[in-house]
Amino acid sequence: WYQRRVREHYFKQINLRLQLRMIETEQSEQASRTASGIPLKDPDSIKLFIGQVPRTMVEAELEPIFGEHGQIYELTVLRDKSSGNHKGCAFVTFCTLEAAERAQRALHGSKVLPGMSRPIQVKPANSDDAAKLERKLFIGMVSKQATETDLHGMFDQYGDIEELSILKDTEGSSKGCAFIKYKSAKDCHKAIRTMHHSLTMQGCSSPIVVKWADTDKERVGRRLQKITDGGPVPPNLPFNNVGPPANNRPGYTSLMSHHQPQHQQHGPPAPPPETNSALLSAITPLLHNLASQSNPETNKALVNALIAALQALA
Repeated sequence: WYQRRVREHYFKQINLRLQLRMIETEQSEQASRTASGIPLKDPDSIKLFIGQVPRTMVEAELEPIFGEHGQIYELTVLRDKSSGNHKGCAFVTFCTLEAAERAQRALHGSKVLPGMSRPIQVKPANSDDAAKLERKLFIGMVSKQATETDLHGMFDQYGDIEELSILKDTEGSSKGCAFIKYKSAKDCHKAIRTMHHSLTMQGCSSPIVVKWADTDKERVGRRLQKITDGGPVPPNLPFNNVGPPANNRPGYTSLMSHHQPQHQQHGPPAPPPETNSALLSAITPLLHNLASQSNPETNKALVNALIAALQALA
């Protein structure tokens, strides 16, 4: 009973400190937005690409469509540099991330502009902007005494939480880290700005870590890097369940040695490029087949990354 009361008091004090920190951050951001009297964009605002725009539609006609979802910082119709002709698309940047989220949810694929046969396309203009719309965070340096209820109390002040889970070992003990998914990307940005390195939790050697969780593409990239560095093929790669163990497959050893410096190679020299070309020819159809399986988005990212790596070998 006593230990439970001590823990409750500890997390109550943490939450009070975090609330004060969040208020200070919001006041600072609000002051910077209103100081000049002109529209200013948040640091986490993004640029959206607008496709399927009639070539007769200009900025003044697009502004009311997008302006109802939030204050616009900049809107530009793309035109050919030499002729000045309308390209049928545009870019829009809102002052806030919330406005960009609202516009994308309301307009993407759901509204057909006059004279067009397909619905308007509204999506992040580049991969960096797309990353800002992710809604899942990794939380590191979490006290192993903390429960999911404790973490929920720490993080729900920044927005509505859809999912929260503490990573545990085979014995059910906390690993000292967790994942949190918010309903809005804006809430993620707020949690990162306020929480990251803001305090050191009980039993931890470093301040709490709050950052974006890795995407499927980033996880695949790390796995491929391990393979090309000569490490074992991770057991949960889709093609690893087909045929003999990866390390015993024809061409695997030579494929690994292809990436090693000459002074690190042992045994017979690597086979000629024809071997790698044959390996590429054998594996590529299998990878293409994986792309049509039950989780196409994850498999597609994996397939594209693997094919690119194998093509580089060939």
